[in-house]
Amino acid sequence: MEESPRLKLSSLLSDGAILQRNKINTLWGNFKRNALVTIKFEDKVLSTICDANGKFKLDLPAHEAGGPFELIITSLNEKVVIKKVYFGDVWLLAGQSNMQLMFNRLLEKYPKELSKAKDKLIHYFKVPEHYQFNEPMTDIYEGKWFDAIKNNLLNVSGIGYFFAKYLRKYSNVPIGIVQTAVGGTSIRSWVSEEVLKTIGEMPHDYDTLKNQDLVNHFVKESNVYQDQYEDDRNMFDYGLKGSWAKNSIDST
Repeated sequence: MEESPRLKLSSLLSDGAILQRNKINTLWGNFKRNALVTIKFEDKVLSTICDANGKFKLDLPAHEAGGPFELIITSLNEKVVIKKVYFGDVWLLAGQSNMQLMFNRLLEKYPKELSKAKDKLIHYFKVPEHYQFNEPMTDIYEGKWFDAIKNNLLNVSGIGYFFAKYLRKYSNVPIGIVQTAVGGTSIRSWVSEEVLKTIGEMPHDYDTLKNQDLVNHFVKESNVYQDQYEDDRNMFDYGLKGSWAKNSIDST
């Protein structure tokens, strides 16, 4: 990563962020090389210098659960204010389709759950899905934190929500859920090229994936397949057409 003309922080460090309570939290970002970066939080002022690539890191001292707070990051003529920051417990949701299963797929079984979802101290961050085969991805600058209330839940992990709801009931601290789960992904797709080589698990055709035109072809092919699957399901699934799931069953 090279230096940035603007003061940038990962989107994980944005409005509504939940930071782990009672632990040192590392804040990081990118700006101009050798620039002085200062972070103000409550009565604390912390400073560091950007390295030759413009990257910087600062350790925020451990803090008990609570919030909301503001973090003010300044450097040269730049200023970033991160609002509604809380300290609580942060959990990573990783895995495949079971973990990714979106809440809108659970509405039939839990029809009243959305209307009851009003806890603004459960915050979600859904990491954008990206593939990258040519070099390590060092950070993300997309995505945002949001409250787990009502329709905000439709496209996030249902398991994650019920887990967070359970934690809130017994811990009574803010809960941050960072979702990275992607259905159908093997463990190899989450491991670096270097490690795959070391353990002898490098796919034989990995280098072909560094051809962006070929990757675009695979993505297009996958999208066509998915659209066809949806069309076939809507056309031939008589239970779906007839809303059989909503009909009462006479078991006598």
